[in-house]
Amino acid sequence: MVHGHSLLVLVISVLAVSLIMLRQRLMVLIRRGRTALVRQDLERLAQFDMLTALPNRTRFIAKLGKALSIADRAGPGFAVICLDLNGFKSVNDLFGHEAGNDILRRAAARIRGTIRDTDLLARLGGDEFGIVQELATQPQAANALAERLIEAFAQPFVIDHQPITLGISLGLALAPQDGAEPAQLLRSAEMSLHRAKHAGPGTACYFAPEMEIILRERKKMEADLRLALTSDQFYLDYQPVFDAGCNRQAPMPVGFEALLRWKHPIRGRVAPMDFIPLAEELGLILPLGRQVLYMACAEAATWHHPWRVAVNISAVQFKQKNLVAMVSECLASTGLDPRRLELELTEAVLIENAALALENLRALKALGISIVLDDFGTGYSSLGYLHEYPFDRLKIDRSFVTGLGQNHHSDAIVSSILALCRELRLAVTAEGVETELQFNLLRAKSCDQIQGFLLGRPGKVSAFAEVVAETIH
Repeated sequence: MVHGHSLLVLVISVLAVSLIMLRQRLMVLIRRGRTALVRQDLERLAQFDMLTALPNRTRFIAKLGKALSIADRAGPGFAVICLDLNGFKSVNDLFGHEAGNDILRRAAARIRGTIRDTDLLARLGGDEFGIVQELATQPQAANALAERLIEAFAQPFVIDHQPITLGISLGLALAPQDGAEPAQLLRSAEMSLHRAKHAGPGTACYFAPEMEIILRERKKMEADLRLALTSDQFYLDYQPVFDAGCNRQAPMPVGFEALLRWKHPIRGRVAPMDFIPLAEELGLILPLGRQVLYMACAEAATWHHPWRVAVNISAVQFKQKNLVAMVSECLASTGLDPRRLELELTEAVLIENAALALENLRALKALGISIVLDDFGTGYSSLGYLHEYPFDRLKIDRSFVTGLGQNHHSDAIVSSILALCRELRLAVTAEGVETELQFNLLRAKSCDQIQGFLLGRPGKVSAFAEVVAETIH
């Protein structure tokens, strides 16, 4: 009996040890399974974009390498197409990042609808997508695909029941002639895309060797622009504004418009049209705009005559929720009387976010600042703006002033604007006045103020201060 009991204990012990070993073995297998799943997830994260489920830049470059290897072995060439959405940043700014992500997913679906199953589509980053088009006659197949893509994106997206049209720009490169290595080939396509974006929405550009030179120069300009922000290379010139009833022989300014200038130590003077758009594209317009405002207010505070100073505010600046606080801080730190500051903005500011625009305008007016609607008569001109927004003055665009006395339409438009503003009790400045005929016609039509090369070119305020001092004495 004892012997039987011992045997039973032994069997139970063996079974217990076996169960423990089996459990340990199962745990090892589970851990291995989990590790394999984790490894698969990590590999997928490394190769695919989680938002759109498309291959990412890494997988795209790997595909380029395989396609180039085939082409090297006397295979057919292929096309690489890079494209991005025009105006995508404004979607994020106006509707939020969730709406932007939704647009990217829908954009990916639209692109898929234009390509073949054998083509590779990838999201390269941001709003940029890439396509590898193999097994096709080039460049005819790439041309046809570019046309289909442009047509597909001509249809608006709908966000919060609002139709939003986001066109595309396309850069194309052909392999192997535009790049023998994957990175070089992708770089060629992206340089082409950059060229297409500057040519305008709905444009497709093929790579050309001279684009390398253009891109290198652009990169150098970008670096120079960033350095200029911190090395006192920017300064202001001031263009005078005159009362239309002034003495033509000895005109006296009533104010000045601050105009940004860049003097590079090697390039010399860089034209605003060459660096302002670049600053906007690089996101440098905010620190640059802040610098301009502070310089203008600080310099105006030192003038011996209490002239008004006008500063242009970009649409990007105006969308900032801290704009009013920044302007208030600037006035306090420079000591400039708010009644001497004018902020000029264009109609584009009002289009993008009407509610925020009205809120900011009212808050700025409460500080004592004057608000000027610049370039009136162009862009999205609407008489509703003059009624809804608290403007103190508007500026007639120079394109209408140029045609005065020569073009019946210009005469009619300028006369209508002046008549309307008299009824609304809005002051009017005509900019771009360069001839005696224009000056006399504007004065005869009771325009309030004149600005242009005829009476004063941009320069230093000190030159005008000396004239005023001599006149007074």
